[in-house]
Amino acid sequence: MKKKLCIVLIAVMLLAVSMPTLSACTSREDTLKIYNCAEYIGEDVIDQFKEYYQSVTGKKISIVYDEYDTNETMHSKVAIKKSDYDVICASDYMIERMLREELLLEQSPLGNDLDGNAIEDYRKVNISEYFLDNTVNNFTYDPSGKYSTPYMWGTMGIVYATDKISLEYLDSKGWGALWDTAYQGRVNMKKSVRDTYAVGAIYTFCNTASSSYDANITPEMALNNVANASAVQQSLVWQKQNVKCGYETDEGKSAIIEGKVDMALQWSGDAIYSMGELQEELGISRSLDYYVPQEGSNVWVDCWAIPKYAKNTVAANLWINFLCQEDVAIENMEWIGYTSCVATQATFEWCQGYYDDNDNFVPYTEEDYGTSNLSYFFGGELSKQAESIIVNPAQFPSLDIVNRCGVMSDFGEENTKIIDNVWANVLNA
Repeated sequence: MKKKLCIVLIAVMLLAVSMPTLSACTSREDTLKIYNCAEYIGEDVIDQFKEYYQSVTGKKISIVYDEYDTNETMHSKVAIKKSDYDVICASDYMIERMLREELLLEQSPLGNDLDGNAIEDYRKVNISEYFLDNTVNNFTYDPSGKYSTPYMWGTMGIVYATDKISLEYLDSKGWGALWDTAYQGRVNMKKSVRDTYAVGAIYTFCNTASSSYDANITPEMALNNVANASAVQQSLVWQKQNVKCGYETDEGKSAIIEGKVDMALQWSGDAIYSMGELQEELGISRSLDYYVPQEGSNVWVDCWAIPKYAKNTVAANLWINFLCQEDVAIENMEWIGYTSCVATQATFEWCQGYYDDNDNFVPYTEEDYGTSNLSYFFGGELSKQAESIIVNPAQFPSLDIVNRCGVMSDFGEENTKIIDNVWANVLNA
């Protein structure tokens, strides 16, 4: 993976990217305003898009690039403040919510390039059918497929320090490991209502150690459960008071490397970043691994969408299309650690190894990882080959892991108020 810049340099870079928009001679039609989750784009992707945009339109484009910490922060900016972002990145359940609230615009055809030829549209042909075909998955957040384009995806699990935690221990405890008082003060949770609530619910209803365990409740039923929200609140409050876990949004990736905690609730991509590249940046080495509990978890997808108050929908559609090119998808994966929804021959080959310091591609071997079944993700001619390949299972979860995970749905307006109240009680406990 490429080495990331430190946070200060990233801030400087983003400021420099935004600076042209401050000029009085730059019109809104020449500007694309992007709202993305923090550290969720490749280092050179924005500059590459500028070149791509000019090559197909003959025009220059300036970029305003802002970052948010949670989906709820982004939603507030669009729904309440009516910010005129042209394109946003949002998680599956948030796409569903924003559709319900009529906050998204349909994505449109790309038109022709300078030579009069149709601009090649990668938004559907390069995306895995796993996210587009509702008959093979539970991703129903955008039934028509007209309002969003899948970007990155993954699972939620536990990133853990192998010098303190064993795989055997996690297999015996599942999510209950995060409720184990033996690790008091050594556990981090997410300061994110949907993510922490989801894990709290799966533990509460699907872990046999919980007093509310119910064998008839699946992970998907649990993480979307509102009727028994009080039981989830009780579990999370107990954990906070007795395990004394920390709540974080981004600093948890480094906390576990620095030895401040031994386990953390984490998204798969951030787990990969912590296990490798971030350690190089910090100059600290600690053996980490990633675990998706046997009782199940959340499989999620983040998408690009065009919000209601967008002012430059032409550039927004081209931005989304650009990100679906396989070379851009690979660059993003190398930089941020997450898994692109692009499933092509190039990404199929890339996922089976890594580039060393001399830019030589080194295939994974069975000494690195066992074989995985990714036929659900790589379809068509690649499906048969993908039934047994060696990949990093944290980045490309095998079929058995995906099958025990559930998808988040929008709670709806009234139920969201209930969950927000639960979350406030947990944070104030």
